[in-house]
Amino acid sequence: MYTSHNWFAYGTKIIAYVLAALLPVWFLPQPFGVDFGREITFGILIAVGAIAWLVSLLTSGEMRYPHSPILYAAAALLAVLGASALLSGSPYLSAFLADPAAERWVTLAMGLALMAAVAGGLRSRGEAGTLLFILIFSGAVAALLSALQFLFDVSILAAFGVAAGAGVNVIGTANGLALFYAALLMMTLGLLLSPAAHAWKGWVRGALIAAAFFFFLDLLLVNFRTSWVVLLGSGIVLFGLLLIDISKYRNNEISGGGKPRFGWRQGAALGFVILSIVMIMARGSIIRELDLPAEVSPSLGATFSLAGSVFREGPLRVFFGSGPGTFGLDWARYKDASINQTIFWGVRFNQGQSWLATLLPTAGIL
Repeated sequence: MYTSHNWFAYGTKIIAYVLAALLPVWFLPQPFGVDFGREITFGILIAVGAIAWLVSLLTSGEMRYPHSPILYAAAALLAVLGASALLSGSPYLSAFLADPAAERWVTLAMGLALMAAVAGGLRSRGEAGTLLFILIFSGAVAALLSALQFLFDVSILAAFGVAAGAGVNVIGTANGLALFYAALLMMTLGLLLSPAAHAWKGWVRGALIAAAFFFFLDLLLVNFRTSWVVLLGSGIVLFGLLLIDISKYRNNEISGGGKPRFGWRQGAALGFVILSIVMIMARGSIIRELDLPAEVSPSLGATFSLAGSVFREGPLRVFFGSGPGTFGLDWARYKDASINQTIFWGVRFNQGQSWLATLLPTAGIL
């Protein structure tokens, strides 16, 4: 029999599953647009899921909350960025209106709420595994559509009158899409190479192999070097974890007997590491040349130089920066004069070399 606590906890779990299913593919057609439609949809779902999780705590008669160094670090980062937004010259911009959305304080607050709700709402390994499978299979559908778009110029977004072009997608830029598929590929490989995979039904393993193929195909088509670097680092970690499995056999921590040996799973992980190294060194297109829009951003040196200019405004800026989402304003004030002699003289960059590097001038050293 379901109690009110169980119903609210169940609602949190279902919303987490819906979010995982929608993340790779969801968009709203005009007049909402891709970015605004996704922000509104996901914001509502996250808010409802977080509220349902909190209500489930209140109705259960006991206080249960997820505790993890990751959550604590995220909460500390959110607090620092909140203080930075309040001390900013444009607090409302930093908190709610900054472009891109990843710089806004409210976006990071929703991210923390989602982390806490998912960690608190999924109580078993099976539920967490279901979330992962939903995300991977939904991502595989998106990867298939991306491959059709890259190879044959067939765009679902264009069919709905949203946008056209080889690099247009619901995730962001083509390079951002490659990073997203790189993360999903590593999740898929982790599942396929896990010791539990042999107990799954054949169609599940086949679907995972197909998903990995589509992710890898899109990575080859975009061929964004940073995505291969991410895969190399993740592959090394995966290879290390599989080597630990061998030592567990040696210490009788895994049942099944047999001598510890270097098996096909370790060999597959090592082969993927080698493949990532080869792809990092590769030049030019792998399958076909794509007509992708150029993605230009300030260099790491230019980003650090801008941070130095912001820090010279005083100690407050050293610790808290100019405020989240204000990189574009800082660029307009402090960009190097030599930029005016280039074709980018009239461009106001809203981000630095990377999200993390951008935080230095906008959020300070904290």
